Amino acid sequence: MAWNEPGGNRNDNDPWGTGGGRRGNDQGPPDLDEALKKGLDKLNRMLGGKGGNSGGGSSSGGSAGGFGAILAIAAILVAGYVIYQSFYTVDEQERAVVLRFGEYNRTEEPGLRFKVPLIDTVNKVRVTSIRTAESSGQMLTQDENLVTVDLQVQYRVGDARAYVLNVRDSNQALAFATDSALRHEVGSSSLDDVLTEGRA
Repeated sequence: MAWNEPGGNRNDNDPWGTGGGRRGNDQGPPDLDEALKKGLDKLNRMLGGKGGNSGGGSSSGGSAGGFGAILAIAAILVAGYVIYQSFYTVDEQERAVVLRFGEYNRTEEPGLRFKVPLIDTVNKVRVTSIRTAESSGQMLTQDENLVTVDLQVQYRVGDARAYVLNVRDSNQALAFATDSALRHEVGSSSLDDVLTEGRA
């Protein structure tokens, strides 16, 4: 008997396993909510969270993946910082004295320069500008007259290395040297010489 003969149409004769136009297992299209939930669980595992239906092994794998992502981001940030700190610019008016572990390494000319971060220290010195140091005080002349002398010294740095390394405080050292030289000069001159010939 054919499956579609009158009176003989039974569910077990349906070649597609359906009865009365309905599917035997009542299977519909994929559930959108279930697919969305699975996608969210997978995303949570990638970010280090725990998925809703994940077991212990899956949670551990997700946590490890999230930790690896954090390490990768940290490594990128550190690399960017190191690269940023490795380059510096020396202006036309400057010279850069580079110290490596506190010892003199080199003097750099103007331009874009490279240094080793945390190892090299760069000291920039202006070598074209004119600096001024002033000194003033009361001093005795050779004929024992008390005079007040004001002195102004103008200078330019000729050796950046010596300026950085030879003295701790160059301005203070210059002030002491100027005051000492001035007292010696005034003390060996008479009042007339200080007021006339020795006056600049």
